[in-house]
Amino acid sequence: AALEQVLEHYDARRTKVAPGLVRKVLDDVGLYGAEYKKLWEIPENAENFRKLEAMVEAHAKNPPSLVVDGETVVIGDIDDAARLVPAPKGAPPSTDPGYILFAQLEASAGSIRVYGLVAELVRSSGIPGAVVLCGGVKGLARIVFKTLTKYGGDYAKCRDLVRCTVQVEDVRDVVSVLELVLQSKDFVVVRIKNRFARGYNSRPIGGYRDLQLMMLFRDAEGRWRLAELQINVAGFVRLKGRDGGGHDIFNFARALMAYDPSVYNHSGECDEAACEKAAAGLLIGFKVRGGCKTEDRAARLAAA
Repeated sequence: AALEQVLEHYDARRTKVAPGLVRKVLDDVGLYGAEYKKLWEIPENAENFRKLEAMVEAHAKNPPSLVVDGETVVIGDIDDAARLVPAPKGAPPSTDPGYILFAQLEASAGSIRVYGLVAELVRSSGIPGAVVLCGGVKGLARIVFKTLTKYGGDYAKCRDLVRCTVQVEDVRDVVSVLELVLQSKDFVVVRIKNRFARGYNSRPIGGYRDLQLMMLFRDAEGRWRLAELQINVAGFVRLKGRDGGGHDIFNFARALMAYDPSVYNHSGECDEAACEKAAAGLLIGFKVRGGCKTEDRAARLAAA
């Protein structure tokens, strides 16, 4: 009941701040879109993007496997990987908020380790202009919000506490870094999200694109841990990091769940709340059951 009250508050708050927020998000969509278009205007990138898609598809069709206690375990999805990851030492049950502090403590050491492993991998490759950026441990507020709204209060399901980014100059180098990570003995790639794909709809996340990997790695004591690695071109990283936009506006919009499908899509009655969201620019998809019952609402929906 308390969570429902909180979400109702966020729902009302979204509608109030949305007009200004939507304008900024659409600005970002345009900037990212222009950067993406420039990548496609480079003749050799058509082949680079094709290679990237082929590698992602091949990985999905042939998931990795590990030998655990003498048995071969196929890592078909993120849940299979998570079952290999022990709980943080001394942590209370994962539904206890105190669990977060133990998870963050272990993630701090994990972040340093992943940064070192990735940095050495990239350094030894000799890829010109490649830079490794440590993402820092996921913050307390974001962990709580994400867990309560997506994972039913189970903090162990928030698995991207350890994060790292490899910034490269072009798409060819994105392919090269992916090859390095897939071949590395230090990482087991569990999932790849190819946000560079032409068929990927980047609007719901503000236009941002990257190649995102979830990986298993071993900590200093040999235990399996999970980490997120983003591989991206410099142009997108610069846009993401600019003041007052990029990741700043992304975080603000995400905090209001503006990028959640349950928010930007509406299926149901043409009620007052739905009309207000549409007028504020929050809705991308709108399916009305039974039509609008008043001419005023129908007119407002048409205008939106």
